[in-house]
Amino acid sequence: MTNTLNICKIIDSEFAVSFENGEKVYSEIKREIGNHGKVILSFAGISKAIPAFFSFLILVPEDFEGSQIRDLIEFKDMSEDHENIIDMVIVHTQKYHQDPEAYNSTFGSMLEI
Repeated sequence: MTNTLNICKIIDSEFAVSFENGEKVYSEIKREIGNHGKVILSFAGISKAIPAFFSFLILVPEDFEGSQIRDLIEFKDMSEDHENIIDMVIVHTQKYHQDPEAYNSTFGSMLEI
């Protein structure tokens, strides 16, 4: 059984723009994956989303023994912009998990500019 979670209802906003809201969504995702093995994440009602919101996705492979994000989470009702952000975050998450030290070194130096 797969359950659908509506981001807009979880964060009580049409703006998915903070790490804290991402944490709220991740708590629900983690519970549902633990109960059902997969979750559908609906963007219905979300008008704006930014990468900081999706930073919780980096936890999926850690919390679920290396599972690929798309094996556990199905995304629906997204704009093309939201799809592009998720694709970017997933790519960076995979790079991070391949070599966290190198990724942090590179990313950390970019932030020091």
